[in-house]
Amino acid sequence: MRHKRRTSLLLGLTALAMAAAPEAEAQDIFFVGNAQGCFGLGCTPGEADAVVLSGINLTYTSNAVSDFEGVTAGGVLAVNRTGTSTTGTFGSISVGEAVAPTNISTPFQLLVSFFNPITADQVFDAVISGTVRILGTGGILVDYDPAVGPANVNETTAWQSFFDPLTGRAGTMRTTAYGTPIPSGGTGDLNGLIEVNSVVPEPASMLLLGTGLAGLVAVRRRRRKQDIVAA
Repeated sequence: MRHKRRTSLLLGLTALAMAAAPEAEAQDIFFVGNAQGCFGLGCTPGEADAVVLSGINLTYTSNAVSDFEGVTAGGVLAVNRTGTSTTGTFGSISVGEAVAPTNISTPFQLLVSFFNPITADQVFDAVISGTVRILGTGGILVDYDPAVGPANVNETTAWQSFFDPLTGRAGTMRTTAYGTPIPSGGTGDLNGLIEVNSVVPEPASMLLLGTGLAGLVAVRRRRRKQDIVAA
């Protein structure tokens, strides 16, 4: 009877491990990546770009290797340098002194590349399009939702699948870029947010766990038979 209870328990744990995989809670993931940007329609994002709008010099710059890194907290990573945060940015834009500002605009492309986590064993990207608008004060607004205007200047990408080789977990993530006002003669960081959802152990890891438990059951059965024969 004790043997049957023990076997039932192990089989139950195996089934529980296999069944629980799709329902696992979101886990915190380490992110590291690089940002690039450019001004103009059909431009190619890079570590640096510049444009002159209505006599105002605009310059985008980012780091050559990586611009942000950090571990999500509760499935969220804020990408900024505000307060005590040191996760980094999506680059920055400098605005020259205004000469005669007018309300004109130019497209802006932000490319965010992730080195970890990855997808299909490759670096993957999040492309966010927007518009740089010159304000009446001579400053600018990086507007990621041109159809709506200054009242809604953020943009969030669709959910993307990823795999984290550091933890053996897979899930989905999305990137949000915040709209950014920058005054005349100033520099502003491009900040954002990374969200993680439905992070579960890699299927192969769950299979190994289930196989290991099943193997333990088999070993115990063989030992039980040997004990009976010996008796």
